[in-house]
Amino acid sequence: MHLLGSRVQREAAKQSKTKEEHQLRMIITKIVNDFQVVGCLVFDERRQLEDNLLAHLKPAYYRMKYDMPIANDYVAEVQRDYPEILHLTRRSITHLESYLGKPVPEEEAAYIAMHFGGWLHRDGVQTNKKYTAVVICENGIAASALLRSQLEALLPELMVEDILSRQEYEAMDRHVDIIFTTIPVPETDTPVILLPPFLTNEERDAVHARLKEVFAESSPGAFEEEALLDAISQHATIHEREQLADKLRHFLRGDISKVKETTKPMLEELLNEDTILMEEFAADWQDSIRKASTPLTDNESVNASYIEAMIQNIEELGPYVVIAPDIAIPHARPESGVNRLGMSLLHLQQPVQFSEEAKHQASVVIVLAAIDNETHLKALSQLTELLSEPEAKEKLLNASSKEEIMQLVKTYSTQ
Repeated sequence: MHLLGSRVQREAAKQSKTKEEHQLRMIITKIVNDFQVVGCLVFDERRQLEDNLLAHLKPAYYRMKYDMPIANDYVAEVQRDYPEILHLTRRSITHLESYLGKPVPEEEAAYIAMHFGGWLHRDGVQTNKKYTAVVICENGIAASALLRSQLEALLPELMVEDILSRQEYEAMDRHVDIIFTTIPVPETDTPVILLPPFLTNEERDAVHARLKEVFAESSPGAFEEEALLDAISQHATIHEREQLADKLRHFLRGDISKVKETTKPMLEELLNEDTILMEEFAADWQDSIRKASTPLTDNESVNASYIEAMIQNIEELGPYVVIAPDIAIPHARPESGVNRLGMSLLHLQQPVQFSEEAKHQASVVIVLAAIDNETHLKALSQLTELLSEPEAKEKLLNASSKEEIMQLVKTYSTQ
């Protein structure tokens, strides 16, 4: 049981697929599907994500099946720094819990959340990579993936080529610009930065400062935003230095239009009197989406192309946006016409049909315009909490005024 629950894999096991592996592969597909639906996002390179989850879940399945506890030193950090991702993970792993016939322990759920968190941080990054690195880490796939994403977020020009064990590192014969390691290794001509497997805010600042030292000599332009900030500070007061530095960094790379939002707003910051609409009916589901999007086009959060992209997605993929009876959350990719994060809600007295099936009707249509894969997750997790409470959902469906809806939104907009 302990061997099955460990990361040790026999060579023969790698070549043959067991019944459990076949079942886990199908479960992982459902988990990723659900995470995309409840998170209103799409994973690029999804197959690789599913392969990583399978490599993790094969031993995890036996640990949970035979009630073997596992120590996860990162649970507190995941709960503190990634509560929305953990919340969405919990809502997505019900298929695994049904297969096991028991709840997934918090320690195991946190590891799965770390997989998703690592993928969300690196997913869809479009930038020129100037520097290469490897990470030496013995802490498993989930921790390594999250560490990789944290490092690439610190310096967008950095590409982590591989995650290596110490043995693999000692046999490495290629050149990289920098080496990150969670365990002590001998000094080399290549700069080495020793760091913990999970970076706190303070540790991220320290690593960022060290990266500036390492790359300032070889490429003075790598941190041009610091020089700009110093110049700006001589003539203006800077209130949010890190946020401004991030936008300057994107501007200097020429992709200012894709700058991520610097904060994760709460639900009540997105749904308010200006973005909630009360209507008696809509002609059809296409009309409901166009009506629901009106506040977002009015405040220029989205372009008209985004509305057409949402409609086209449903025409091609079906009524996947009806996430629960009477509730639809249409959305599309950020590049389809999103200018900034936004959300709007259309409340209809008469529901519209997204298909001929009764389960695909909706009287509340919530349009989500996400700028990336993460910024909207806090508001979305608060929305899913509201919708998962039967009494709150009933109040939402039966609301007769904006004020009633806003009171519900405010109740669930907690830190």
